[in-house]
Amino acid sequence: MVKIAMLCPRTPRLYSAGIENSVIHVSKGLKDAGFEVEIFTTAKKPKKDAEINGIKINEFPAFAPNEAYFLSPQLYLALRKWNGDIIHCNGYNNLVTLAGLLAKKKSQRLVITLNSSGPSSKIRKLLWIPYTFIFNTLSHKVDLFICVSEFEYEAFTKKLRVPKKRFVIIPNGVDVEFIDSVRISKKGHYIISIGRLVKNKGFQYIIAALPKLLEKFPNLKLKIVGDGPYRKTLEKLVQELKLQKNVEFVGWIPLSKRKKLIKLLKEALAFVFLSEYESQGIVVSEAIAAGVPCIVTENSALKEFVKNAGVIGIKNPKNAKEVVEKLAFVLKKPEKFKPNKEAVWSWGKVVKKTVYEFKKLAATF
Repeated sequence: MVKIAMLCPRTPRLYSAGIENSVIHVSKGLKDAGFEVEIFTTAKKPKKDAEINGIKINEFPAFAPNEAYFLSPQLYLALRKWNGDIIHCNGYNNLVTLAGLLAKKKSQRLVITLNSSGPSSKIRKLLWIPYTFIFNTLSHKVDLFICVSEFEYEAFTKKLRVPKKRFVIIPNGVDVEFIDSVRISKKGHYIISIGRLVKNKGFQYIIAALPKLLEKFPNLKLKIVGDGPYRKTLEKLVQELKLQKNVEFVGWIPLSKRKKLIKLLKEALAFVFLSEYESQGIVVSEAIAAGVPCIVTENSALKEFVKNAGVIGIKNPKNAKEVVEKLAFVLKKPEKFKPNKEAVWSWGKVVKKTVYEFKKLAATF
């Protein structure tokens, strides 16, 4: 039986962002297809004998300031001792992927799903330089790059000195059946934005546009779902603009309460996501699958949603006037802006394509 080590920066036992979501669904799909899978990851308080969906989770301590970087010598050493067949790294710019790149033995195959999050700080921007140098230096060790969007494919086939035949596009998926199963009784009077609270996700642009938007829709509220190091700055901006009654910080919703998240999405009048960079934007895919009108920044991979899924694009999120105009345009008759659900991939489709690629790799042993 072919053995796979699935690498994930943060433990999917506790977190449910894009990469963790992908690791959970793809790991289960590979296991169901006959592969032996175990997850290597980091946790603030590593748990022994952890598992999810019957898959063993190996958790290691890590140096992870602001929930980034994930430097874990223990994970690297464990991976060096691991005698499986395929190492599957998730995320381009994190140190767990670097550990997988360095730990790979000649007899093993290495897959990297890029999921290239945009740099959210000066340090992370600087890290892109050595990351790209290291990847180009060690690119011969990577057997397959999985891109989650056409945007990412175009960017990395130019960035990395790697033959295009070693790249494939497989978007992240959404749990369509689960989303469809969540029922609501009525719509709320709010717009919603979801994501990690960091500067580059653009929550501040929505808050800045809210005073003018309230002139047109005085009862409107904004719900922000997520947590992160930028939360205090956002809360301060809300206070400065005297928007305490109109903005609610819901916080991070754990995987065990995912139904609550989908319910919040479906009850919203519109979903707004003004991120400066996304390799795909899985939260947008979920909003589309939930049938909620979506307004996103028309940049990076988010342009593909505007092009293919009936999503409204904003050229410049820093321009409060444009943000207000686009939001008001949708909020006047939100029922007219139902997105195209067929434009997003189900996890079933993602798994089928991933299993196909892994079986091709397994045939090379």
